[in-house]
Amino acid sequence: MFAAQPVIHAEYRPDFVKFDMSLIRHIQHSSSRRHLVQSLVKTCQELDVQTIAEGLESSEEVRLCRSFGCDWGQGYYFGRPEPVSHYVAIENGMARTAECKLIC
Repeated sequence: MFAAQPVIHAEYRPDFVKFDMSLIRHIQHSSSRRHLVQSLVKTCQELDVQTIAEGLESSEEVRLCRSFGCDWGQGYYFGRPEPVSHYVAIENGMARTAECKLIC
């Protein structure tokens, strides 16, 4: 028996790590998930990798993710899905879309 441990190799360092909503949803009710996310965020900070918390729906989830040091948040807390045309802005011939909110 062995324990699976996430490893981020220096030579394959990502720019972002996104935490699935299954970790984030109702995180205030799970000390084990809080500890896991907090540890993963700390590891990402040490490696200069930005973090995204997916599936944020409540102010408590946002507060906890901020307190852990998550860089970005994504979810219904920030707004419901809209047509792409709602988000796209044409600026200097380039289209930009908004997907995540800075939460730190």
